[in-house]
Amino acid sequence: MPAAHILVVDDEPGITRLCERLLKKADFSVASFVDPAGALDYIQQEKVDLLLVDIRMPQVSGFDVIARARQEQPDVAVLVMTGFGTVETAIQALRQGVDGLILKPFTDGSELVNAVRQALADNQRRRDVARIQALRPLFDIMESLLAETRPERLLDLILSAICGHLRCEHAGVYQFSAEDRLLHLLAGKGKTLPEEKSRKDGGLLGRADGLGTPLWVNAAGPGEADLQKKLGRLELSSAFVVPVSRLNLRAVLYAGRGPEEQPFREVEWEMFLLLGAYPGREDGHGRPAHGLDCPRDQQPAPGGAELHPPGRA
Repeated sequence: MPAAHILVVDDEPGITRLCERLLKKADFSVASFVDPAGALDYIQQEKVDLLLVDIRMPQVSGFDVIARARQEQPDVAVLVMTGFGTVETAIQALRQGVDGLILKPFTDGSELVNAVRQALADNQRRRDVARIQALRPLFDIMESLLAETRPERLLDLILSAICGHLRCEHAGVYQFSAEDRLLHLLAGKGKTLPEEKSRKDGGLLGRADGLGTPLWVNAAGPGEADLQKKLGRLELSSAFVVPVSRLNLRAVLYAGRGPEEQPFREVEWEMFLLLGAYPGREDGHGRPAHGLDCPRDQQPAPGGAELHPPGRA
């Protein structure tokens, strides 16, 4: 497992150097900044596991840095440093959902290292709890999906599940056509992605289907620049696209959030993957009737059943 990556932000150069030395000695990967603006530029480009930030800085408050950082990376753990251990500071830190608070100056190096490890552990525990709470309703969704045999109703259930449980306004179901190699929109809500050909170097839909792999793209933060630009042109802040394959169907599911919404989180990514990979029933011969785990390169059988949007033959 790679070492956790820590971002240190403090306007005092001596503190940033001390933190960097102590944390690197404990086998963490560390980047440090005395300029909050530089740190925010960094977190837009690099994945960070924990933000270690001073509360009182002359240009920007540490709490402002935390808010901006979580806009870019919602799951980042946060440990705040302060030389003013007041009740007000602690209350504000709790309101911001930070994972720990440590007073400066440190009595010894182990105090900082232990605080970082504890903050990472607490953050992971909180995410695990959120994951369990978020995934539990999926069992009810799966029962509804597996019991439905009407194509139009199934499409509506899928879109409702995506938008309802991911708290997003934009979603779509696309089907691959072997005739023109296009991914055609079967049903959608809000802003949908443009139809396109299946290509490994295509846009969001085409690349996900062409590569046969799920894609998660945020318009800001770490990621592939070309896909981020495509997302920005669509006026979306975050998008999931997941290819699915059945015995007689090849499709792509999409979920998106607008520019005013928070980017998707890891727990929502896991939920979306489950929505795109529910196990399904078996037919009378013990084969998956609605399973999404058939070989990725299998094409829809000629004359096989396909999903169609309402009103389409």
